[in-house]
Amino acid sequence: SASYCAGPSILPMARLLAKIMLERRFGMATKEKQKKKKQKKSATTPTHVAAAQPETKETRQALMLKAKERGIKNFRVLNKNELMHILADGITQQEIDALVAGAVARWKSGWGSRKVKNENKS
Repeated sequence: SASYCAGPSILPMARLLAKIMLERRFGMATKEKQKKKKQKKSATTPTHVAAAQPETKETRQALMLKAKERGIKNFRVLNKNELMHILADGITQQEIDALVAGAVARWKSGWGSRKVKNENKS
């Protein structure tokens, strides 16, 4: 009775193929790949990185309070970007009024009866 038996040269190849399939399927990285990644990271990041201070990001609420203190009307309908632009240095009163008018128009367009909205779309 002749039984088929895989020779010793086929077994390592099957193990290698199984390892490759597992790496692709589950994202397993070999030790060599991990070493290469570490080398790339160390090459790209300088050792003497200066500690950068993170910019303080203000919330919309804080920006609205500042706008209220400055006496800007209808500050509640402004979005965060518009508030930051209005509170920036060197902006004229005309630019502020134009931004606020645009925001008020946008806000008002969201109100009205269903019939009016359908007429405006067509």
